[in-house]
Amino acid sequence: MQRIPNPVSDINIFVRVFRDLYKHLKDKSEFGLDDISSAMVACNNVTSQGAIGDEALRRSTRKDRSRDPIYNQAKMYAELFRTLGWMMSTTSKLTYTFSLLGTHVGTAHNPKPLVCECLLGIAYPNETLGVKSDQTVRVIGGILLTLAELKSITRDEMMAGPMSIQDDSNKKSFDEMLQELRICRTKPGRLDALIDAIAARRKITRNPTMTNYTRIPVAVCPWAGWGIKIGSVIKVTDEGQAMAKRLRNGIDFRLADFNKLPDDIKPSFIRKTFYSMLERAGFDITPVSKTFTSDVENLRRHRSDLADDVFFSPFQQLDMETIRKWVPELLLEEKTTKSKLNLELAEKEYSIRGERIETTISFGFKTADVEEKHFDNQHIKSIKTALKNCKTIEEAITKVYEENATANKTSFYPFVGELFRLIGFDCRVSRGGQNYERADAIIFDNKQSIPIEIKSPGEETEISVKGIRQALENKIILLSRKNYPTDFETTTLVVGYNPPNERSEVYDLVKDVNKAFGVRIGILDFKSLLRLAVHSLTSGKKIQIKDFHLLEGLICVKNFVSKNEK
Repeated sequence: MQRIPNPVSDINIFVRVFRDLYKHLKDKSEFGLDDISSAMVACNNVTSQGAIGDEALRRSTRKDRSRDPIYNQAKMYAELFRTLGWMMSTTSKLTYTFSLLGTHVGTAHNPKPLVCECLLGIAYPNETLGVKSDQTVRVIGGILLTLAELKSITRDEMMAGPMSIQDDSNKKSFDEMLQELRICRTKPGRLDALIDAIAARRKITRNPTMTNYTRIPVAVCPWAGWGIKIGSVIKVTDEGQAMAKRLRNGIDFRLADFNKLPDDIKPSFIRKTFYSMLERAGFDITPVSKTFTSDVENLRRHRSDLADDVFFSPFQQLDMETIRKWVPELLLEEKTTKSKLNLELAEKEYSIRGERIETTISFGFKTADVEEKHFDNQHIKSIKTALKNCKTIEEAITKVYEENATANKTSFYPFVGELFRLIGFDCRVSRGGQNYERADAIIFDNKQSIPIEIKSPGEETEISVKGIRQALENKIILLSRKNYPTDFETTTLVVGYNPPNERSEVYDLVKDVNKAFGVRIGILDFKSLLRLAVHSLTSGKKIQIKDFHLLEGLICVKNFVSKNEK
């Protein structure tokens, strides 16, 4: 049975731990387990004997490092991060550096799509871990394919099937494994007997050893959206079927396949598969487009099939020496806060000014027209009147903004809802007295609904810490009560008349909430929301903002002149 490192079973936690480590250690050319331990302590990501921080490190430290809890946890995290290709061993197995793949996970505003790619990229054997495996398995990929075929899967079925198969790249063996699991479902006791036989053959215990190996595999599909966990059973979703289809249609390339490639196309293959992985995860690979195109053409000349969708993650399959031999430009030999290739997320720009996190959004227009019903609303009529009477669009925005300077919740809350609907969101303002609907409004979505805390100028002219706390409450209650579909990654919004002032505690609180709970809180002022709505109204088109559900911190809307500007 294939073992996967499992420091925690919550994927959000291990992603957060890695990103915290990256922030603390990114400027070191090399680092060890003690550095990782210190960084985790500094971020309060570990405890020891009831203590946190430096006291936790003091209580954990032992002369016998094998009995040092924090040191051993750091070791397990390091093994997991190497498995995912985010860290590479350098001069020894316990000396590390961040890979270019890890740099992107560490700096991406939304790392989830890339993390999903890395989870699918786990395949044994590989050079990365330096451990020989008697199994040939793409563990998470095999579990997903099994889930898609059987429509559901349990932890025990994972253990007996895709985690214990000898070679899942062999179609006949894989089909036989699926058939065995189908039979197990019809014959009580057969699955238990199969697992016991595996445990005896591997000379490991079923509990806790084998069950511990499944902690991350069990968590992956529900976290990625490929499955829904109902009791002890994971049911496949449409997203899971779609990803399984992509796996079946793509080329499953393993280390042995790479080693058989002609040397003259290995550099092209490594670059092409790595850049493709980043592109699928939402990164803009324009800076390397010439190299990428040339590599694809080179592969097409020698192996046309390799120019298509190939499942191969170079930093998860190849060790540092192999990468250096064929593509030394992909190694971060000199530490910088950004990768040498400067690959940025395409959809948004992020900046930090002092202690304030800002998200600057650029927006375009959808082909869908603004629905006519919005034009008859009294609030929208006031905008149209201002546009008619003012010389410029910005002047009209300012006029409407000032007209609402003393608005109370009775008029302000519905206005905010109308502006979101005008932009193109299905925004539903809660009725007063509806305690079950804790948020003042909801942007409804089939998967990623966003709760909104609204503060009218009659309540407070600038967004305060109270609004941030209530936004956090909104998120917690929405996740708990499940009255609207959402997920943990989706932001929770605060909309107020003015943004917090420059020295407000709000910005620190937003960061603290994200650090402690992993919850994103977006802050949007009335004028910025109004600006988006006005440009939607003047263009007659709905606004398109990519990954709006992932916005965090103060949201700044880029001001630009519409074609209808006077």
